[in-house]
Amino acid sequence: MKQATKEREAEMYGLIDGWSGSGLSQKKYCQEKGVSFAVFQYWVKRRRQKEAKKNDRLPKLKTLSEKSFKPLVAKEEPKTTNDFEIIYPNGVIIKCSWQTKPEQLKTLIQLF
Repeated sequence: MKQATKEREAEMYGLIDGWSGSGLSQKKYCQEKGVSFAVFQYWVKRRRQKEAKKNDRLPKLKTLSEKSFKPLVAKEEPKTTNDFEIIYPNGVIIKCSWQTKPEQLKTLIQLF
């Protein structure tokens, strides 16, 4: 690639990066920067094609077959609890079920 072309590419890629973070449409951004909209679109397309080629050169990920996975067997049932605790600074602990009605919980909280 010629030096002038490299410089132009760097200039246009810089503009593309500026546009992508600007929140403006391509057309509005080009108007503000004094760049031809058609030229800008050309460079956006060229950059996308270049990035697509680069991504094609990346190694392909191997797909996993079901034989790749080993079954997971739990040795015991997980211990779940339907309770929760409210611990006050003075050491009082209130243990409640998730089925506790809000009115009851409000009364318990106001006691301490």
